[in-house]
Amino acid sequence: MEYTIVNAVASKEGGALTVLQSFIKECNPNNSYIFFIGVSKENFPAASNIRYIEKIGVTGLKRFIWDCLGVSRFIKSENISVYEIISLQNTGVKGVKGVKQSVYYHQAIPLTNIHWNPFKKGERQLAFYKYIYPFFVKFFDSPDVSYIVQASWVKNALSSYFKFNQTKVFIEKPLFKLDELFVKKSTTDLSKHLYLFYPASEYLYKNHHLLIEALNYIKKIEPTLLDAFTFLFTLDEDSYTYQKAQFYEVAEYCDFLGFIDRDEVFSIYQKEGVHLIFPSVIETLGLPLLEASYFGCDILVSDLPYSRETLINSSAAVRYVKNNTPQCWGEELISFIKAKIN
Repeated sequence: MEYTIVNAVASKEGGALTVLQSFIKECNPNNSYIFFIGVSKENFPAASNIRYIEKIGVTGLKRFIWDCLGVSRFIKSENISVYEIISLQNTGVKGVKGVKQSVYYHQAIPLTNIHWNPFKKGERQLAFYKYIYPFFVKFFDSPDVSYIVQASWVKNALSSYFKFNQTKVFIEKPLFKLDELFVKKSTTDLSKHLYLFYPASEYLYKNHHLLIEALNYIKKIEPTLLDAFTFLFTLDEDSYTYQKAQFYEVAEYCDFLGFIDRDEVFSIYQKEGVHLIFPSVIETLGLPLLEASYFGCDILVSDLPYSRETLINSSAAVRYVKNNTPQCWGEELISFIKAKIN
């Protein structure tokens, strides 16, 4: 029996976990799989052809050692035949010569021209991904490794940055399937109150702070509009965004939902009056753009290559915001809200 090994110890949250969950759903029932996962196997469906091995806490140096030695040692100790190794976490593994490796690459930070300061606490992790992480991509590369990306711009940027031949990089759009429970909204939106939904973790490049500053701008310029809409954040009241909203005295115009799972996200998209706001400046694809488009939500998004490519065939009403400043987002929001309520 030949196995497909899936290395996903770093796929613990956000888009990476979504990719893992989608991948498991699409596993061929006629093939045998071994998944190395960084969260409890209770998060995934049981199947007779899938074996889950929990590797919780494999981060930092432990992750490096695991990728260098752990996978290859497991294969030898189990004495199994391996058809392919699939990595869902940007890098390949060492010690398995002659075995095809497919690496799903979805880390956009090194591929952009945005720079981060390693001496600032809030930017230190981002600086690591910008300046140090590319070393690991190169270190784990080999002739057996090919890369799978979600968008054309990522293929071009990845090939250019790492000097890969473009034949080594393949584009595979994410599978986007919904349970029959989730249906599209009516094209007629009767809601008189608007909800601007931003399903995102609080990374600096996600620009939550920009939306709070835009709210403050609207409070000064068009304060009567504040009662017409509410921001929905998937953050809690311990977040920096909540503290900033309190500072500017605009927290009453925001709902901090905390973490919600994917089904809850879809349920929110279905509600009348809900639209997507997405000021992120670093994404490979921006999966919420596809989700919101499917559900018939209007979309306000940063005008960047990822958003243009992701939404190229979308039938959604999209507003591309060209400059990531509080004033630009504030003015776009004022225009959007007036168009909706008048």
